[in-house]
Amino acid sequence: MPNEDIEGKTKIIQEIEDPNLVRIVTKNVLTANDAEIKASISGIADEKTAQTCNIFKLLKQHNIPTAYQSRNDNNSFIAKKCKMVPIECVIRRRPYGSYFKRHPDAVVDQTFDPLLLEFYHKHAVVVPRIQRRVPRYKNNLQIQHLPENEIKWSDTNTTDSPDPSFSGVDIFTDPLIEFDQNPEAIATGVWHLYPAKQPRTANQEPLHKIVPVVGDEEIYFIKNSLMIPTFEVIENAWKKFNVTLVDMKIEVGYTRDGELVVSDVIDNDSWRIWPNGDPKQQLDKQAFRDAPSKLSVVEENYKTVTQYTNKF
Repeated sequence: MPNEDIEGKTKIIQEIEDPNLVRIVTKNVLTANDAEIKASISGIADEKTAQTCNIFKLLKQHNIPTAYQSRNDNNSFIAKKCKMVPIECVIRRRPYGSYFKRHPDAVVDQTFDPLLLEFYHKHAVVVPRIQRRVPRYKNNLQIQHLPENEIKWSDTNTTDSPDPSFSGVDIFTDPLIEFDQNPEAIATGVWHLYPAKQPRTANQEPLHKIVPVVGDEEIYFIKNSLMIPTFEVIENAWKKFNVTLVDMKIEVGYTRDGELVVSDVIDNDSWRIWPNGDPKQQLDKQAFRDAPSKLSVVEENYKTVTQYTNKF
């Protein structure tokens, strides 16, 4: 019998009769800023599903490994069941978003050639070292100095504090991953975690160090067989319409056969796209982040993007 559905912020993953496959159902929901901004838009699920199916068909035509199998209906598709790797893979042609927060001196018309590749840990929540008041004697308190930053693990990208005693403390979700400087030590060494949205300084100490979740060969494959080809194929598709692909994110996972593939979804939530290279003409989810009350504009943007991807 099928197991219970797995429901996230914007989609539902359903078991089907074939144990190797799942149905991915898109919800009529948009979220932004770690789900601080959320809105329901009737019909947006159909647009996002069409975009994902169009993109994955394009990737398969270029022999890029994906989990996608076929469209199911207006708001769902069938994909290979995957064990997801808990990292978000970001590819940048130009600086924007969190990159500016880490590198405030960067300029928007800068171009990354070769592409800039970044990784963020989706399940790590780092609580910074603080002074915390704890009971010492009855009706008496002392200050406890925590020896180092604490790390918590979450299956969701929550912005809630993982420990009530840290209420009101800034925590770091989706931290940036930097690998050991020794290329041969990626698998046997450590991953260094840094704030994703704070300035990156020279000789900066990492928030935390963790054991790698995948080895150096997998990272090499993800970079060179999944991230770069995916970006370049989609970038070339957009160029035909004079639309600049600024950056995008993908997620990867292992199928039940052990194949490492592009999985999850790729839709208008996944990238920044600027017609004529002009950020003021943006068609992506950034418009929702900037003006979440203008849902009619956002809805029209998503419909326009679907029309473009139908021609890919």
